[in-house]
Amino acid sequence: MARGCYARLSDSGKVVVMIKQNVKKRLTQIICIILAAMMVVGLILIILSGCSPQKQTEGGDSSVSAVQTGEEDPSAQDFVVLRGGEAVCSVIRPGLTTQSVKDAAVAIRRGIEAVTGVLPVISDDYLEPGKEADSSDLEILVGKTNRPESDAGITYTNYAGFSIFVSGNKLVVLASDDVGYKGAAEWLSNKLYDYYVRESGELVLPADFSVSGSGNSMLSTLPIYNTAGKIESLWDCGDSCLMYIIKETNSAEFEAYAAPLAAAGFVSTAVNQIGNNLYRTYTTPDGKYVLNTVFTAYEKKTRLIIEPLSKTALPDYETEYTDTAGPVTLTQVGLEYLYDPSKHISNYQIGMLYIFRLRDGRFIVIDGGYNKDKNLSLFVSEMKKLAADPNNITIAAWIFTHSHGDHVGLFRSLANSSERSIFTVERFIFNFMSKEQYTKINEGYPAAVYSGIANFKGAKIIKAHPGQKFSFGGAEIEYYSTIELVAPKDCDTGNTTSAVFSVTAEGQKIMFLGDSSNTMTDVLIKMLTVMSLRAISFRWRTTARPAELSSFTSLSTPALPSGRWAYGTITISAAADARTRPGTPTCSPRRI
Repeated sequence: MARGCYARLSDSGKVVVMIKQNVKKRLTQIICIILAAMMVVGLILIILSGCSPQKQTEGGDSSVSAVQTGEEDPSAQDFVVLRGGEAVCSVIRPGLTTQSVKDAAVAIRRGIEAVTGVLPVISDDYLEPGKEADSSDLEILVGKTNRPESDAGITYTNYAGFSIFVSGNKLVVLASDDVGYKGAAEWLSNKLYDYYVRESGELVLPADFSVSGSGNSMLSTLPIYNTAGKIESLWDCGDSCLMYIIKETNSAEFEAYAAPLAAAGFVSTAVNQIGNNLYRTYTTPDGKYVLNTVFTAYEKKTRLIIEPLSKTALPDYETEYTDTAGPVTLTQVGLEYLYDPSKHISNYQIGMLYIFRLRDGRFIVIDGGYNKDKNLSLFVSEMKKLAADPNNITIAAWIFTHSHGDHVGLFRSLANSSERSIFTVERFIFNFMSKEQYTKINEGYPAAVYSGIANFKGAKIIKAHPGQKFSFGGAEIEYYSTIELVAPKDCDTGNTTSAVFSVTAEGQKIMFLGDSSNTMTDVLIKMLTVMSLRAISFRWRTTARPAELSSFTSLSTPALPSGRWAYGTITISAAADARTRPGTPTCSPRRI
């Protein structure tokens, strides 16, 4: 083809588009000019972004957050961490401080190394007698050091808070507590990436660098507990539940904590007192978290137990019901102890299982035996006998004292069987500890219980805590202790996790101790010394009572026998006759 001819593009010979070559060249030139202009603008933006740091936003873990609080001061100077690839600052921490502050200082130092490859010097704030710190030294001050810049006059109103700011030649890191310091170190270590210029080896924070934040969004909702005492521990209770333990406090300070909680918008939902021990329950203004506060008089400690309501529920206290089944009954199922040393314990002991039939026809089930077919058959058979409709059985609450197989195995069996279809479980009540604690005592985490609960659609999970009360169909449940009361000591055995509670019905109160170990029983004795126990009957699974139980039984006269006994159904009442002491249950057991 001759110069200036056309290129033909056709679609089935019907549509033809002709483009001249000189027009094509002109379009190419225009596109090149536009691309060149875009490159120039991009280079300008990159240069400007290197000179103007970004505003402080969230960083690190999703629970750690911070916001910019600094204002520009023309006379202030930037804080230099690295220059020319060399560290020009040091990390300073107090000589006498908590381990968490020390860990935060180390974490910041390691954070600088992770970003730049350079590890700055770290040291305590020691000064020789008569000497003062050099204000011209570039230092990252972590915690309340002896440098004047650390005395910033910052007052924290809530837990888990932190502040990071430039003050002269110092970068100051302060927090309200250990959680705040951990969050500050994590946030700052992540934020350093935004200011490091790899080409020049420089890491410089602007003079107006100043942020405030929280190390944990849930804990930051809690107002500071005003006390002369101090935080003894932050405890992981499991199931996203955390607990501050405050020591050297008193009942007046505990009661006074209601004021800052109210000012912060917390809503009081329950109040209780057992002996000299005080209990309060609150929800946050947004209804996102629930706070249980517990004061134990004998040790002068307050526990602030907070958890998401997405993981638990508030205790139900039903005051109205329709009486369709008559007096509450208690059935103790198949616990005879037929010892045979040649056989495994599961062959001759079913485990702990109690069934309360309530006045409205629903049930409370406590624990269950091993994961054995014979135990499941026995349970289902007895429930059908007790229920008005054997094909439609409602369990108002299934309570687990602890997670051992001889207490939760039967439930696991039911949850994965076809027999499950005749049962509706409205709520599960228990308190299992953290995975870390299970690891420390070499026991497996009860994941199978949680997966079993998931098979009962719509059922609530309530993580029980000391002082909580429930009421269903004429029976009241009151919790005395859970594993939180052993903390901050590590759990020593799975039996120590046994929650202890009472069930009151028809004028009688029965205390259930599960497999409480000496450790837990010792806590109970100290807590309940001033409480009258003479009207309480006791239930525990093992035939050998812990030595500490003698302190209980010396204060009481248990009406319901334990150990070797023909177990069966008991009608709980306050009726008296020639065979029973006034005020004790009438027992008409039948062997199951």
